[in-house]
Amino acid sequence: MARVELRDIRKSFGSVDVIRSADLDIEEGEFVVLVGPSGCGKSTLLRCIAGLEQMTAGQLIIDGVDMTRADPVERGIAMVFQSYALYPHMTVAENIGFGLKIAGTAKPEIDARVVEVARLLKLDQLLERKPKALSGGQRQRVAIGRALARKPRIFLFDEPLSNLDASLRAEMRVELAKLHAGLGNTMIYVTHDQVEAMTLADRMVVMRNGVVEQVGTPLELFNNPVNKFVAGFLGQPPMNFIKVTARRPKVGAVELRLPGAGSVALDLPVANDFALDGVELGVRPEDMTIDDKGEIAIVVEVVEQLGGETIVYGRLADGQPIIAKLPGQAGVEAGDRLAFRVNAERLHVFEAGGRNIRFRSVANAG
Repeated sequence: MARVELRDIRKSFGSVDVIRSADLDIEEGEFVVLVGPSGCGKSTLLRCIAGLEQMTAGQLIIDGVDMTRADPVERGIAMVFQSYALYPHMTVAENIGFGLKIAGTAKPEIDARVVEVARLLKLDQLLERKPKALSGGQRQRVAIGRALARKPRIFLFDEPLSNLDASLRAEMRVELAKLHAGLGNTMIYVTHDQVEAMTLADRMVVMRNGVVEQVGTPLELFNNPVNKFVAGFLGQPPMNFIKVTARRPKVGAVELRLPGAGSVALDLPVANDFALDGVELGVRPEDMTIDDKGEIAIVVEVVEQLGGETIVYGRLADGQPIIAKLPGQAGVEAGDRLAFRVNAERLHVFEAGGRNIRFRSVANAG
């Protein structure tokens, strides 16, 4: 296990700033997931931690030691890539033990370590096979086993499940969670898949355009996003953003009039230091409940019956799109006019610049 500190890390390729600023503390044994859209800098940041890319500026500290300019081999890190990068002419056993062989480890020790790792990853019956005889999930376990055999302090994963189909990805997510629980190593994981991030992470780091937008547990970020980008990135279907007319009935409160006749009055955790123009109401699809007296009125356009839940796509009175996620098999059809009640405690308010006016920091939560 190891503690990792990132201090104002920056990375540029020529005139292009890929990472503009990254500050982060990762505790011993944490599973931290870097998540964000393609091109946000998360994989580049991972490669900087590994030493595969030289930082333009900033500092990397591992267990109190400055590793900013250290060679990759000195950092105590093992990395698992998106491509399995297995040697096709080697057996599973040879692939797992290859790093140890290159390091000059004695053969009896390599053999013992390979058997140990293979048992942990349920590969012990496949040791004599070559990669072409393995499934995608088995190949990924071999790639993880090769990293595990070196007994690193830190594991880095760069979108390791993106080449797998949906069912295998779900299976491997469970295996990775079990692996972390059993080993307790510090793990840093990159993905653009919010489901992987939400299910695996002790803490998530949401990135956009080379900047860390927010850090916290998955539920902290889901329930209390700092801005519109984080709110919209997490959740499936995504959060609804409704353009509203806003006014201030009193200090520490805002009243929002929705398209149609509905309105909601909300208390705010911060002073009313925002402009009323361009305010949007954030409503998660699962926080909408059918109610004839509800605040949100829609006309249904499309209904997706998924068995365990029903996704309703519709439009508000002014034509804005909206999505509702209902439990079970709701009796809703295209053309229906519905009203939805919303829970004021679950709503978010975003000013024109994207800041969540109802965001509660750790300091002012209460």
